[in-house]
Amino acid sequence: MRATSKVVATLAATALTVGGLAAATTSATGATSPSDRASAKRFNFISSAYGTRVYNKNGDLVDSGRTAWSLIACTSKTGKTDRDHLAKVELPGGQLSIGPVTTKARSVETKNGAKSVSTTKVGAIVLKASGIGSLKIEGLTGTSESSYANGKYAQKGSVDLLGIKAVLAGIEVPLPFNPDDINPGQEFLIPGLAKLRFLDNNGRVGSNVASNNSVALEIKVLTGGPLKGQTVRVGYARTKLEGIPKHGRVGGYGEAAHSELLDGVVSTGRVGYQKLSCTGTNGKWERNSVAGLKVPGAPVRIGAASGQARGTLGKSPVAHTRARIADVKLTNNLKIGAIESYAKVTKKNGKYKKTSGVSVLRVRAGGENVTKQINKAIKNQKSITIPGIAKITPNVVKKKKRSISVTGLKITLLDVAKPLSSAIYLANSEAKAK
Repeated sequence: MRATSKVVATLAATALTVGGLAAATTSATGATSPSDRASAKRFNFISSAYGTRVYNKNGDLVDSGRTAWSLIACTSKTGKTDRDHLAKVELPGGQLSIGPVTTKARSVETKNGAKSVSTTKVGAIVLKASGIGSLKIEGLTGTSESSYANGKYAQKGSVDLLGIKAVLAGIEVPLPFNPDDINPGQEFLIPGLAKLRFLDNNGRVGSNVASNNSVALEIKVLTGGPLKGQTVRVGYARTKLEGIPKHGRVGGYGEAAHSELLDGVVSTGRVGYQKLSCTGTNGKWERNSVAGLKVPGAPVRIGAASGQARGTLGKSPVAHTRARIADVKLTNNLKIGAIESYAKVTKKNGKYKKTSGVSVLRVRAGGENVTKQINKAIKNQKSITIPGIAKITPNVVKKKKRSISVTGLKITLLDVAKPLSSAIYLANSEAKAK
């Protein structure tokens, strides 16, 4: 007969039961915070969940992707659900198999408020170690919840576990968990196989917001093989619930640069990327700055750069983003100094005002000053070609009913590894409001 115990506790006192066929639940619950707003509130719901992600021994993300990723983002509507399912996840070398994986993200209306909920369910996790043994974890469920009820915000994360087995040299080894003395964050070592960490839970409650990030289980692989020294996070769940004004929504980003070089073989990624949250920033600038970047394998160097964004909600929402770069060197023949772009959208009385701008302080190509030609091209929104060096397309603007985007300079390099194409996009800004 299978024994089952359930323990729910605060962050200061929790319990976990794990055994060969024992069942357990442990959860971490954050404090509540009163709000003086009426219960008829408008909320922004964010909810996401995924099955697995892999990190190396330095704690850096290995590009394994998010398996079975469910996501609800920037919606004020309840009743939304996103779900995903994978029959099985095989990580490198077949050393670790996980599945089936089912994830669900939801925005829910409750009797006295609302909540954002995300859940990841994993049927089984099997770690194999050739000549040593194996580890099997069954029935893992990770849950994150952020809620509002009766004028108070709250958050919590929890993990459910059906069973765990370790087999070493063909012998099933009892796992000496104490059901009365295990807290979220508890680590457990299985020599030669793995180190386990249960319920990495982080939450926050403010006067107008609750958020929670939970990882049901972290597995640090100790046995030899392609995953040795790496950490596999299983059962990620994240939620956020935030009270927002009854009107308005904003979005967009400021991005210093991104590029696709050598037919996409080399990429900078998004440099100095700052996203504008749909809930705005109360009019304050938020920024992401980088000191500089040299692209390995390509003749590109980007100086100090930043993306910036700010926004306000209400009946007249405003989205404003900008991007700045101190200097850029592209090959030995093209140098650009002080590039900036901005994009701005204001909604007022049902009408949208969309503006953008681009400025460049100096450009030298092949030792020649071509700043005047570039600034004229910016004004006329026409491309210019510098023979044998680059094609420069400035002030690339795209408008829609509620949004505007601008690329300060799109540069196609003509003297790099022909016939492979290399393009870099400098000072990119986008703003949108509704």
